[in-house]
Amino acid sequence: MAQSTLVHRSNGRSLVVLLISTLLIVNFLAYIDEGHYDFRWMRDPGNWAAFGLYTAVIFGLQLFCHEIILKRYSYPGKTVLAIFGGPVLLLLIILGFIGIAKLLWS
Repeated sequence: MAQSTLVHRSNGRSLVVLLISTLLIVNFLAYIDEGHYDFRWMRDPGNWAAFGLYTAVIFGLQLFCHEIILKRYSYPGKTVLAIFGGPVLLLLIILGFIGIAKLLWS
């Protein structure tokens, strides 16, 4: 019987590594952006909402890279590629939206 859910298809260890890497990436981004190189950003609930949103988006894109784009490959570097692939994919999506907006408003 085939497992249809993402969690059952994926290696649980890979999911934990992806989640930890996502939290580290987003914590660094919050440190330099929201907190202006300080951890006082943690006192504001609005910053935690942004932290949660960034975490969900980057983790989702890392899972997308790991489970959809790299699903045919089974080598040790697959998780590392997904860790870097999620933020790169997010950056490409943002740049694509900026490019489309410039085309529409020019």
